[in-house]
Amino acid sequence: MNLLAQSSNDLPNVRVIMEYSPPHQDFDGTKVSGVIPELLQEKLSQAGFEPVFEIFPWSRAMDIAKNEPNVLISNIARSPERETQFHWIGKVHRYRLGLISLDTRQDIVLDRVEDAKHYTIAVQRNDIAQDVLIKKGFKVGINIFLTASIAESWQLLSRGKVDFVIDDEDNIQAMESKYLLIDQKARSVIDITELSLDTWLAANIQSDPALVDSIKRHF
Repeated sequence: MNLLAQSSNDLPNVRVIMEYSPPHQDFDGTKVSGVIPELLQEKLSQAGFEPVFEIFPWSRAMDIAKNEPNVLISNIARSPERETQFHWIGKVHRYRLGLISLDTRQDIVLDRVEDAKHYTIAVQRNDIAQDVLIKKGFKVGINIFLTASIAESWQLLSRGKVDFVIDDEDNIQAMESKYLLIDQKARSVIDITELSLDTWLAANIQSDPALVDSIKRHF
């Protein structure tokens, strides 16, 4: 999925790469919407730029943002591994992510996240959740099922192909309406402490310092 939102004024354009992540970053087939694009539109306009939003699978978004100067990426978790890969401009949202299952799976009881190694978890490829789970001893292809998008993860949950997705409890109702069957509901099983985190607007490390500094002043 790739959407380019055309500039509506005379401000210079700046590319903002993001993933489809409803309800905060939504896409109806023609327009990117949600609280985060609205925030970025306001902040970047104040800085003198018109954002051109482009939606990609997360792995592709990361590849573009790492390799193309003057490209911004949102909303990205700031981790030690990523620290030197980007200019970190400002915080855009705070998530509290955890393991979400269908509410019919009352057989699943976890005392700690590591207990989920007996189950399968859908995780977006190159998402920070992948790194966190691997550090906890989870393995790709055994209990981690990599997907291209959060939409694919929820679709797999609906079809019973995985036991969990990783999402924010506050997003459950919106995701149920989009990806679960009419008689399906989801529930939060356990939070992942390491995934209670802020996400940021960041810029490619080779970006023009004047562009980065101008936008930083408005966060």
